[in-house]
Amino acid sequence: MSIGPKVLVRSVRPGQCEGGCPPEGVEVLFKEPLPALLASGEVARPPGLAYLRDMLQSRGLEATQGERVEGTALLRLYLTRAGGPVREDDILNILREDPALDLSELR
Repeated sequence: MSIGPKVLVRSVRPGQCEGGCPPEGVEVLFKEPLPALLASGEVARPPGLAYLRDMLQSRGLEATQGERVEGTALLRLYLTRAGGPVREDDILNILREDPALDLSELR
C-alpha cells in the first residue's frame, strides 16, 4: 500500500553555534513533497514541515524551523530538548519508524 509522496530527509547532523541550531541540538535538512493533483481534481497536500514538526514534538522534542538552505528546496528544522542534549542517533531512530518519511538520500 502506497502512502503517496513522502518528506525527503537529506541530513541529520549535530547543531552548530554559527548555524542557528544550538550545539546541544540536532539539525534536520529535508524537502517537502510537491502537492499532487488527484483524479477528482482536488489537490492532495502530502505531509511536510507541519507533519514532521508535530511528529517530533510528540516525542518530547522542541522543533524550530530554520531558514531555507540558500539556492535549494531544502528546509531546516532545529531539534532541542529541555531536559538535555539531543543525539543524532536518537533522531535517526525516530525518523526510521515513520513511513511518511523518505530516508533514501540521507547523508
